[in-house]
Amino acid sequence: MIRSPRIIRKLPPILLLLAVLVSGRSNLPYIWRAFLVPEAHAAFSAVTARGSATLSGTGSSLAVSPDSNLTVGKIVIAAVVSDNEDTADGATTLHTVSDTHGHTWTKVFEETETDGAADDGSTTSLWWTKVQTAITTSDSITLALGTSKSDALIALVEVSIAAGATVAAVSPSPTHSASGTSLSDSLSSLTSRQYLFFGLFGAEGEDTAKTPIANYTERHDLVSTTAGQAPTNVQMHVGTRILTGTGDTWTSSAVSFTNGTQSLAAFYEITSSAPTITVDEPDGTSDSVMIGTSYDIQYDLADSDDVVSAAFYYDSDASGLNGTALTGACATAAEGTNVTCSWDTTSMSAGNYYIYGIVTDGTTQTSDYSPGQITLSAGSLSVDIVDSGGSPVGSPSVAMSTQAFSFALTVSTGTLGSSNEKIRVTNTSATASWSLTIGATSGSTAVWTTGSVTYDFNDPTASAGDGGDADSVGGQLTINPAAGTITPQSGCSTTGVSLGSSNAFSEGVTNSITLATANGSAQTGCYWDFTGIGLSQDIPAAQSVGTYTINFTLTAS
Repeated sequence: MIRSPRIIRKLPPILLLLAVLVSGRSNLPYIWRAFLVPEAHAAFSAVTARGSATLSGTGSSLAVSPDSNLTVGKIVIAAVVSDNEDTADGATTLHTVSDTHGHTWTKVFEETETDGAADDGSTTSLWWTKVQTAITTSDSITLALGTSKSDALIALVEVSIAAGATVAAVSPSPTHSASGTSLSDSLSSLTSRQYLFFGLFGAEGEDTAKTPIANYTERHDLVSTTAGQAPTNVQMHVGTRILTGTGDTWTSSAVSFTNGTQSLAAFYEITSSAPTITVDEPDGTSDSVMIGTSYDIQYDLADSDDVVSAAFYYDSDASGLNGTALTGACATAAEGTNVTCSWDTTSMSAGNYYIYGIVTDGTTQTSDYSPGQITLSAGSLSVDIVDSGGSPVGSPSVAMSTQAFSFALTVSTGTLGSSNEKIRVTNTSATASWSLTIGATSGSTAVWTTGSVTYDFNDPTASAGDGGDADSVGGQLTINPAAGTITPQSGCSTTGVSLGSSNAFSEGVTNSITLATANGSAQTGCYWDFTGIGLSQDIPAAQSVGTYTINFTLTAS
């Protein structure tokens, strides 16, 4: 009698060697503070007009490229005049200024003078920024209008300040007039210090022969569109003066206008406070991730008088600031407390890394290293046979049904994967796709054996006869994965994971059979248990009595 032919997985040094492939494919607010502003002690210098632009037709924005590079540390002032939208005189919010590199533009004022209807007046505003990333002649500074307008002007003025300084501004109380040929505005009773007085006239009209008051240098005298359309054109007059004192007056004269405002602002230097940065995470606790996944770097970033961003880097040690720059959100991380930026670890190498951040306000650079390291690992793809509690089974086996001696073909059946011997595929790698296969441990020439007696598992000859393969025995094993069951780890799913189809071994043709596959939509960081896979072995007629065994290997790849 043939007794219990068995398929056994070999775990060294016992039968059915389990092949495990380790897959290491890599893909992986302002903070408002109360503070005292110390006054700087150096002077304004090198006040220079840096270009202008005109909107002569309908549009909702207007861009100007500087006529010379605006270098780091300089102050750039943008003067703006456009048709009005608001229908009442006074402060409004029609204008916004931005640039290619995302500097923060501070509004000094915006003022509208109107006859009571949209596009029947003018809106004037003044903005400034400190250059932290050079604005080149190929970049742009853009005026955005709250709605489409027919006419607008934007003009730039650059000024040098002392190293380590920035500016503050005394806002004007603009002078309004419905029409006239001269308009003045004054500031008085200021703290005695050096000021850059900045005069700005904005109105309807087309006069380009305005005269500034003595001691002021004219920087721009502009008008939109063409002659003969004075009621719809807008015009601008800009003058500057550096003066140590407590006030001054700015006048534009010999000018024909309607719906105009005259404004005098006063800029003064203050000492720039250095930015601060602290990298909180990684701190070395629970900071292990698989390559290809994202990791949130936590940090604190602030600057009391500038808007700054931080650039983050990874480094093998915690000194030298000689690491490699991160890309994405962590290349220009915004200010905040206990905020994060997401680092995509795809293409990283496995290892332990410190993170550091660098921030500059255009004058002072500060940096900080993380208190601990992040560990990046490739993860793994593995297969095992486990019991009902999830522990590996030391000597797993499959008992095939016992068949009586017969002079005819008999068929022995069995089940691969039971509640006490589950096939478990675990994927903690960054790659979602995988396959699970089974093949004879000794290769295509393996046979069922009991002592010196054998029969085949991969001879497709009918009735378990011996065909033209390398051995002289018949028999064939069929595996039906489709009869099985997939049970995912709690919290995971079977999405993207599927069972293979029924197939039989055939020497040199089918040396392994696919039990299951996972595609790119499958989860990672999960395991799946496989049970109930059908087995059917054709046993040749008149096969000698015995207990036959053969070793198979499971492979996850």
